[in-house]
Amino acid sequence: MSQQVVVAEYYAPEVVFKVPKGIDLNDKSVVENWFVRRHTLYIKYVGKDKEEEHEPVFETEEDFKFPNKEEVMNREDCELEDFIDWSDDEDEEEEEEDEEEEEEEHQFCWDIVVEDPNNKSLNIHDKVFYKLEDAEEYCDYFKLDKSIIRKFEKSEDGEFNFDFAVEEQN
Repeated sequence: MSQQVVVAEYYAPEVVFKVPKGIDLNDKSVVENWFVRRHTLYIKYVGKDKEEEHEPVFETEEDFKFPNKEEVMNREDCELEDFIDWSDDEDEEEEEEDEEEEEEEHQFCWDIVVEDPNNKSLNIHDKVFYKLEDAEEYCDYFKLDKSIIRKFEKSEDGEFNFDFAVEEQN
């Protein structure tokens, strides 16, 4: 018998914004760019320095306590097959313990931070790795320049100070 899984789907909240009358967001001669962040629509008009902010006219309030859909399926039919570690529970517990011990032993860590070009206060990528190889693999996967990887050393108090990088990769 095949191992079963339960897939529970939660539908994301929906937010609706009213675009100012007469404005076509696709008209590049009027609108330089637009984006939505944290339930606010930002419109940057051509020739203006600052984005215009618009609040939503409608927001759904989802109760994430219960999924919108639940389905039992065979493991092989699960679309997330490639992303799930199907090892036995005992193996998973041992791996978690090993990872916790490994984190405690690390003298260095590496981070990757990439700012959103449309909004410098937001980060598109913001990850910490305990192995340089993992950081490099992440860069390869997302086609990022490896020069953005920064190395940090653990201080005497056992914490990483992310204000001072030991070095950046070359």
